Amino acid sequence: MWNFKRLEAWQRTRRLIVDIYQLTSLFPKSEQFGMTTQMRRAANSIGANIAEGWAREGGKDRARFLETSIASGHELEHHLILVSDVGLADPDRTVELIGELEQIRKMTTALRLRSLNGPRNQRIWPNLKSDV
Repeated sequence: MWNFKRLEAWQRTRRLIVDIYQLTSLFPKSEQFGMTTQMRRAANSIGANIAEGWAREGGKDRARFLETSIASGHELEHHLILVSDVGLADPDRTVELIGELEQIRKMTTALRLRSLNGPRNQRIWPNLKSDV
């Protein structure tokens, strides 16, 4: 049985979501319904769309969810740049998070391309890891 929790992209996203929650917990209360909510939703969307896409049988359908995950990653990167610019977050920390986000997007892009180009099997799915 194929399980999204075995995907390295999802595992790394899970850790990134925790990092985003920790970062946004330091924001002022005035951002509770602004940037905090936007960043948490974008981060959660990355992981949720990887999981939902992985459950889809058709390659194009799966690829569509993975594409949404990638787009949410771009949205989160925008927010990270902005919170650094306005002084809500440490610039060095946001650079670290953007670096991790870039790696996740690369993995998700590879999954998307493989979804469009062939069946799921161990030889073409190198970023699978053991169950979480």
